[in-house]
Amino acid sequence: MRNNKGFSLIETLVALSILVTVITTFIPIKSTIMLHRDILHQKQEVLNSLHEELQIMLMNGDTIPIAAYTINVGRTPVSIGFTVENSLLKGCAEWKNAKNKQQRSCLYGYTSK
Repeated sequence: MRNNKGFSLIETLVALSILVTVITTFIPIKSTIMLHRDILHQKQEVLNSLHEELQIMLMNGDTIPIAAYTINVGRTPVSIGFTVENSLLKGCAEWKNAKNKQQRSCLYGYTSK
């Protein structure tokens, strides 16, 4: 037999199986990373909006709503409520994240008294 300087069928199949294994491992990992990135981005946007609302409440001083109200952050409805704890104004936001799970975050601010 003469010496062909190409790849044999076995070498090609082994290389293809390694490539398919790497791709099928990488795709779920990438989708999970993208989902967590979306969740963190959404949380950052909600906390920025909550911070703005908290600053408005701190500037107004005595007008603190008892009931919660809803604002839209991006395409997500966010329920925001404020309470007074000791000498701090507590603002909390609740929303459904990208995994469709309920999430809650709170920020505190000093009242101007």
